[in-house]
Amino acid sequence: MIQTRALVPADAGWAATLIRERWLGPFVVTRGRIHDTRELPGFVACADGRRLGLLLYVDESGDTEIVTLDALEQRRGIGRSLLAAVRSHALERGSRRVWLVTTNDNLAAIAFYTDCGFRLVDVHLDAVALARELKPEIPATGHSGLPLRDELEFSVSCESPEASI
Repeated sequence: MIQTRALVPADAGWAATLIRERWLGPFVVTRGRIHDTRELPGFVACADGRRLGLLLYVDESGDTEIVTLDALEQRRGIGRSLLAAVRSHALERGSRRVWLVTTNDNLAAIAFYTDCGFRLVDVHLDAVALARELKPEIPATGHSGLPLRDELEFSVSCESPEASI
């Protein structure tokens, strides 16, 4: 059974290693903004005493943005449990929506977020070029060898009772 809890200082080393391996360092760029993941709050998914996933977020302007979401094992409910935790947090704080950005190459994430009730609300063409100016280590190609070019913005409303994760 997957359990989620708030990220705590004892998770810092593990989280830093995970972010470095999966996000090429502590900085993540979304919508032309650099996030220092070492300063972000988050949730950890655990089972059997093992950390299995991490979600980092930022609350701003009445919204909650998911900055990173990493499930270390697929199809176990890790991602869904982390999304439920951040949505619960967003509801408690009165956020209007939970939103995130993924890139055009990440087909599995696009399908996952859509399946979890998120809707594609904007496509930011060629936004990855700006992100590369801020973080040059972003590769030219991503998942499945597709060119990494556009940011896709997904959102789920906190104001709609039928919206669920």
